[in-house]
This record gives sequence, C-alpha cells and structure tokens, in this order.
Amino acid sequence: MKSEKYILTSALLLTCLSFNTAWGADPIWQGSGTISDPYRISTSAELIYLADNDEFYSDNFILTADIDLAGNTFTEALIAPEGDEFDGLFDGNYHKIININIDAQTSNANYLGLFGQTGTNAEIMNLGLENIIITGGSSSSIVGTMAGYCNCEITNCYSTGTVTSGSGAYNIGGFIGVCQSTIINCFADVDVSGGTGSQRLGGFAGINQGAYLNCYASGAVSGGSSYTKGFVGYSFSSYGFVGCYHLDPNDGGGPVDSYAEALTDTQMKDPSSFAGWDFFGETSNGINEIWMMDVYPALSWQMPVGFREFSMLANYWGQTDFTQDEPHSRADWHVDGTVNMSDLGLLVASWLERVIEKSYPLALDDDFETGAFTKQPWFLGGSADWVIDDVIVQHGNYSAKSGPIGDSQSSYLELTVDTTGYDLITFYYKVSSEENFDFFRFYIDGSWRIEHGGDSGGWIYRTFPVYDGLTTFKWSYDKDSSGYDGDDCAWVDNIVFTME
Repeated sequence: MKSEKYILTSALLLTCLSFNTAWGADPIWQGSGTISDPYRISTSAELIYLADNDEFYSDNFILTADIDLAGNTFTEALIAPEGDEFDGLFDGNYHKIININIDAQTSNANYLGLFGQTGTNAEIMNLGLENIIITGGSSSSIVGTMAGYCNCEITNCYSTGTVTSGSGAYNIGGFIGVCQSTIINCFADVDVSGGTGSQRLGGFAGINQGAYLNCYASGAVSGGSSYTKGFVGYSFSSYGFVGCYHLDPNDGGGPVDSYAEALTDTQMKDPSSFAGWDFFGETSNGINEIWMMDVYPALSWQMPVGFREFSMLANYWGQTDFTQDEPHSRADWHVDGTVNMSDLGLLVASWLERVIEKSYPLALDDDFETGAFTKQPWFLGGSADWVIDDVIVQHGNYSAKSGPIGDSQSSYLELTVDTTGYDLITFYYKVSSEENFDFFRFYIDGSWRIEHGGDSGGWIYRTFPVYDGLTTFKWSYDKDSSGYDGDDCAWVDNIVFTME
C-alpha cells in the first residue's frame, strides 16, 4: 500500500482509507474489474480510492462521468507513482478529468502525471485532461500530464494545462515524459517550461523511444539547457512520427524540431494541413469521423453532434446516387448513397451524444474476386496503394497485395464496418520481407494484433474476436530505413466475419 499523497477534507473517506490500509482494500466501485465488466468510476472520491490502492492496478476501469479534482493537491502521480505501475485498462469513455494539481516542488518526485508509469499490458483511451497543473521539483524527471513513463498504447486522448519543471529536471513533456509505446490520435495544448539546467523538454513528449500517429502539440515550450523542442525534446530515432505537428514558435508554439512539422496558426485551423487525418465530413482519409475543427483540431467526441450536422443534412436532403468522395457524403449517415429518413434517424441518435452513430449496411466478407476494391468501403493509404494480385492467391483468382514502397514508407488497407452481430474476423495473409526489419502488421481499432517480418513460407490463417459497434481493421506493410529481402510485400485474402 503506497502512502497517502493528498489533502482531503472528508473525514469519512479518511476513515475508510485508514480501515482499508489495515485490513486490505475492498473494491468500492460497481463492476468486477474485468475487460467485459470494468470497475466504474463516477466521482472524485472513487478515483482517489483507486489512486491510493495499488492492488487494483492490474484491473480494468471505465469513467461514467466527468470528474473534478479541484481542492486536492498531490505531491506525486495520482495513479502508479514512482516504484509502481498501472497495468490495466483505463477507458475514459469520452469523459474528462479536470483540475488536477500536482506539486512536487518540495518532494522532488519523479514519474509525475495522472499515471506515473504504465506497463506493457495497460491501455488508456477516450480520455481528456483539462487544466492539469504539474510543478516539478529540483531534478524531477519523467514528467507528462497523461503519464510520466508510458509503456502502453494511448488512443483518442488529450490534455490541456501547464507543466513547470524545477532546476536540473529532465524528460519533461506536455503529454508524456518518456514514451516507449504507440500514441494514436492525441493532442496536448500544454505549456511546458524548464528550470535552470533542465533538458529534454517537448510540447508533446520529453524523450521518445516509441511511435506517434496523428498527434499534435500546441503549447509553448521554453527554458532548459538543451533539447527543448515543439513536439519531442529528444528522440532515439527519427522514424515513428506519422502525421505529427506542432504550433510554429512564431505563433506561440515550441522551437522547431525535426520530428513533427511546424504549422502556423492559420495552418493549424485548416484541416487540409493535417495529412492523412480523418476529419468529420470527408472520406478520403477514412470514415471514422475521428477529428473535427474547433479552432484547432479536436477529437470528435469532444464536440457533440448538433445544429451544424442538421444543417448539412437539410442541405443535401433527397440527394441520391453520389459517391463517398462527394460533399453529399457528409450527410449520408447510413452510407448508402442516399440522404433520407435513415440518415435523419442516425443523426438524431447522435444528437448531443459523445459518439457519432453511423451505419455501414454491408455483407461482411471480401475475397477480392470482383477484381477490385469495390465490395467493401475500403480505404487505401500510405505511400502506395494496395493492388489486386492475380498471381499469388489463397483461393480463387485474386488477392490483395501491398503497394510498391521504398525505405521508411508504408502501404495500408483499411476497412471500417459495423460488426454488430458478428463474433470473429478471419483471414489469410502471406508476407515476404526482410526479417526483423520490414513488417506486415494487422490492427483492430489502432491496436496491433499481428507483426510479422520475414518470409511466412506460405499463407497463414488467423482469427480474432470482434465486438458490437463500428470497428476499424487495418492491414499494413511497413519498411524500415534501408534494405529489402524477398518479394518485399504482403498479401491478404479471403476476409470473413463470422458468428460462433
């Protein structure tokens, strides 16, 4: 049991914590802590109870309300401070935690943030942190608003606030202090400042050994003796930054770095500046409706559906026979090429809700025997599009093959469908690549499920569980900075969704 690290005014809660310290903590939340039935956190007291009881750090949690921590002052990370590790699921469920105050000026604590350190089995998603203030002490290290040390995947999250380090501090980031994992669709509007002799300060991360997809930082970054940058202070590799940006220093952002592209204030307000980002109302970069513009990009779950979408529906009402690349598609919630009552029903279902309700009424399978990517709403991306192959096939006459790419490039095939009523996805894949350097990868909702480098020696059959709701599946072939072997590509065939 770790020591208490906060000031509470509730005598009753202090009594409960003292009792549990002596006898072992009991869960106070609804749920059972499993993936299918996570513990449900709805109040600040319930969140603080998790923070104080590390025996639950391998369990799974979900927020059911926004949480305000005003009035509490912490001197170390709320969850899993230095010497501990959170290794479960923390699903923000499209909620936010506000007014976190961590003051380590006197303790000189390390591993500061909402999470001090996360393990490889952990996952953080769909969470916002607003007005989080972290003040590090002299020589405090590994500091970030979401996590000090991140060894797990984080998706669809954001932070706003300030991080101030003391003298001699290092590895300080607006979102992550030290990253050794994958961060997807996240942003930090956090001002970062360093004390005398501090180093490795970044608007998003202090030091990098991981990967980032579609992330940005818009806070100011200043101070420090070395490696003070707008996105990442220092990275062990120049690779792993895809679709990453930071605000130009001339418009209030941090110093230009070589990892993320600097954008002016005007560019930050223009969706076309963000290459490959899936914005609401366009389909060329996917149909997940991940981002919307709210001055700068915001996650769509931050901006509930309202009158702007209703106006768009009214504007295109009754239109038929258009493709998903036309403006009309922004009103086609049912994704069937017609704007009618079905679309109105889905818009109403999404009205002022956190999640956009879209429908993709298609038979869920594709063996590519049409000779084209036409049976499903496929999205082809990367440096070269996937192609239809009639030479190497698992069955029938055709398969899908990754496009011809060069060093440090990728080619991917993406499908977003409603998997409600289905239990499994099955498919065959084959890869011929430079072993341990060039990889075939498969993702479900941004999480890796397969990573295979080298020669597969033939077709490999795989199956994975799926769950109800809109889900994105991605098959990708990714190359490193040099070299190749074999056919330097991957194939996929006979994709089927089934019920057990």
